[in-house]
Amino acid sequence: MNATGSHQESARPGLMIFLVAMIGVATAVLFIFKSGSDSSSSHMTKGNASGEGQEETANVAGGGADAGLRLIGQSGQRNSTDPDAEPSTITRLGDSFEKALQTTIAVDRDRALSQLAVTFASADPESAVELMHAHARNRRFTGALAHFSQAFGRALAAHDLGTAQAYLDEIPASLKAHYSIAVGKHWASQDAGAATQWALQRTDPELQSHLLSAISGVVEQSSSPLLIDAWAGALSQSPYGLEYSDQLSRVWPISNADAAMEWVGSIADPQRRSSAYHSFAESMAGFVKPHLPFTAPETYWDRHDPNAFSLMQDQRDPEQAPGFAGKRGGEMVNYAPLTIQNLKEPTMQRKLLHGYYAAASFVDAQIGKVLDALDRLDLADDTIVVLWGDHGWHLGDHGYWTKHTNYEQANRIPIIIRAPQHTKAGTVSHQLVETVDLYPTLAALAGLPAPSGPQPIDGINLLPILEHPDRTLRDHAYHCYPRGQRMGRAIRTDRYRLVEWKRPGAADATAVYELYDYLEDPHETRNLAQHRPEALMSMRSILARHPEARPRQ
Repeated sequence: MNATGSHQESARPGLMIFLVAMIGVATAVLFIFKSGSDSSSSHMTKGNASGEGQEETANVAGGGADAGLRLIGQSGQRNSTDPDAEPSTITRLGDSFEKALQTTIAVDRDRALSQLAVTFASADPESAVELMHAHARNRRFTGALAHFSQAFGRALAAHDLGTAQAYLDEIPASLKAHYSIAVGKHWASQDAGAATQWALQRTDPELQSHLLSAISGVVEQSSSPLLIDAWAGALSQSPYGLEYSDQLSRVWPISNADAAMEWVGSIADPQRRSSAYHSFAESMAGFVKPHLPFTAPETYWDRHDPNAFSLMQDQRDPEQAPGFAGKRGGEMVNYAPLTIQNLKEPTMQRKLLHGYYAAASFVDAQIGKVLDALDRLDLADDTIVVLWGDHGWHLGDHGYWTKHTNYEQANRIPIIIRAPQHTKAGTVSHQLVETVDLYPTLAALAGLPAPSGPQPIDGINLLPILEHPDRTLRDHAYHCYPRGQRMGRAIRTDRYRLVEWKRPGAADATAVYELYDYLEDPHETRNLAQHRPEALMSMRSILARHPEARPRQ
């Protein structure tokens, strides 16, 4: 099946504020332990305490004498025997924390709290925990404390993961989820299997669910086979495996498609198995190779003899083609040691052909594994398989490599469809189709109504061709690719290709045309636009059915 498709291609906790917001705490604590010390308490008047501060007084004072002593002793109070002494580093940290909480601009507040979280994590994590407890019931600071606990968990995990884990049970209940998720995410980025096991050991179901979701998100975004395999191995063997079956079957194939497919097949619940299978199939919908760089295991290189490759005979631009229509180098020369000059050398061209064929053989083997698994799991008769490429590929013809032209090899792509009850093995159609035809075709094969929506659907249903390969549904295929400010709109019939080069909105008289006859000149060696006026006019009339390209706004 010939197919052409377009490829156009974000006092510590800070004495100052502590006395304003929590003066009840300071006064209560001092009344308990320093009730006769005017020098220490004369600047802390009850008249400055708000209702919120009085509520927190009950929280901290309710912790007993030891809690009060720890809060005052470690919060950097000035030494009572030397009231003029400079405040300690801890005092300054506490002051900064309290000031940050009082900041009214959320962005500035959160930035300051994030920076403090890093400092507390490395200098005094215990004080950070005490500060969170001191303020945890003050609804005024709910958002700020949530941000701080998350930043603190992340920073402490980065500084000392063991300490971060040990502090989990010390965090206020209202902030534990924020803290735990931050720790879990950091852990997952290093050892997803151990992080998952840790999450599974949590006894709070809600916290456990939050942790597993966060860890799974980190793993999926990483695309790291090592992280994915460790995470999937731990989660799939747990009671939560089924709950995450869709995500497991979608992500696991990146690292181990065989293990993922076997696990999907082992799911006893038919509905969950079907859903997981569809997620698996979606994950396997695209293969990168043979895209650049040409990398593949050695065994696939060994399958091809570079000396047996035939180089392109005609490596020149088509005669009388406009100079801007072709290309030189392109994305290929982004890979060392390739240059525009050595791309002309036969030895280098053979190396590139060798790499291309090795990469193509490699992806062919991976596709084979997927098809074998469908057979092994008795899913082949219920699965529609479509294999296609998003663009063609120059391999030295016209002296071009890769894509980014309007010529045949950059636009002609493979399309292979296996649809149970509709296609027969070994049949071939030479009809012209476009990639936009796949959407309505898949809808028809799945027994769904024809797609419709606010935007017009350009594709057509190819089911008649699949069942009757000799049927004709299109008299041409359309594609386009720009050069500078010109848009190259093109059509391909069974014999000709027309390319119209024109700035969008410009007069027709400014257009430059290319016309190629594939019956007489299959390698596009000569532009016939000036020599076949009748064919040119006929092709232009077909192109006129398509809307003019619009200038970019």
